[in-house]
Order: sequence, then C-alpha cells, then structure tokens
Amino acid sequence: MKKIKAVLFDLDGTLTDTLQDLTNAVNYALAENGMPLRTLAEVRKMVGNGLYSLAGRVAKETSSDMEKQRVYESLTSYYKEHTTDCTHPYPGIVCLLEKLKATGVKLAVLSNKADAPTKAIVERFFPGVFHAVLGQREGVPQKPDPTPVHEVLSLLGVTQEETVYVGDSEVDVQTARNANLSLYAVTWGFRDVEELLAAGATTLYHSAEELLNALFSRV
Repeated sequence: MKKIKAVLFDLDGTLTDTLQDLTNAVNYALAENGMPLRTLAEVRKMVGNGLYSLAGRVAKETSSDMEKQRVYESLTSYYKEHTTDCTHPYPGIVCLLEKLKATGVKLAVLSNKADAPTKAIVERFFPGVFHAVLGQREGVPQKPDPTPVHEVLSLLGVTQEETVYVGDSEVDVQTARNANLSLYAVTWGFRDVEELLAAGATTLYHSAEELLNALFSRV
C-alpha cells in the first residue's frame, strides 16, 4: 500500500463535536422567526451541507424562500458570536493530530462550514497544527464537489495517491469518491454505521486510536 504524505480532515463530526452550538443557533433562528424548535437529534441528521442548506432544512416545510433566508440570516448571525460555546474536540483527536504531525505528514481541514467559523474553530482547538484550513467560500463549489479538494492538494503540494480523506458523513463518502481519494470513515460523528455503509463507506473506524493506528501504518 502506497505511503501517504497528507491527511485531509472534515471538521464537524470528525474532529470537533459542534452539534450543540449548531442546534443552539438553529433554535435561536427558529424562535426569532416564529417557527417550531428542533431537537439535537433532528439537527444531527440535517447538518453536512453548510449553514444555508441547514437553514432550509430546519425551517417549516411550508416556508417561503424569503422566510428561509431570514432563518439563515438569524442562524449565521447568532452562530458567528457563539461558534465555540459548547464545541469541543472528540476524545483522542488532539493526540492523534499531534502524533501525525510529528511524522511529517501534512494535515488539512476542508469543511462545508463557512470559512470564518471553520478557521475560528481550528485556531481555538488546534493552533498551529494544520498546513491548510478551508471552509465554504463564495464562488467555490462545496463538498461533495471535488473542486475544493483539488485546491487543498495544490496548496499542500501532494497528489491524490499520496492523500487520504477522513470524514463522518455521506457527504464525505461522496467527496472522497469524486476526488479519487481513499476514505477513512469515522463512526463517532453525525451519521451512524448503517448510514455510512449505505452511502458506500467500506473502511470504518470507531475511535481516534483505531484511526491513528491505521494512518500510522501508511506513513
């Protein structure tokens, strides 16, 4: 098996548990717009395609485009000020990243979360760890489109064959497939094992230690 020179990570549900902060932002926006609130479990199923998609999913089914836009604006405004109130790295992630970086492997984050909060979370919990951090930016297609993946690979100076992708959702499965990257799917995030398998994931890891061992075997 070819040695790897880079590991590309999803953020939400993979490196950090952002679900409570996202749910808080959702429910602030819904309450402000007179709509029913959502549970943590409901929001968990709806995340993965960025805040604009999330706003549309949590709004009432009968909501107009204008109402969904207002939910989105309320959600993003609140989330900007409360990005890391409850967010935290998953168990073992900090150690995993430190050990990987010590091997000389290049590390990057690619998220469908907007670029500013993506960078804020990474700087808050993993300062100085990553060689590249990219969130969603205007004019750039979001995952599972492979365009941002190719951008990261160019920034790192590595090829697809030298890179693996780590993620927790069907969006990540599709992203890896579209970009021709090996996928290491993790089960502690926002999708369960059955959903990952249904999406086409074939290699699953259930703890940071297990993932680290698998990555170490290829560096």
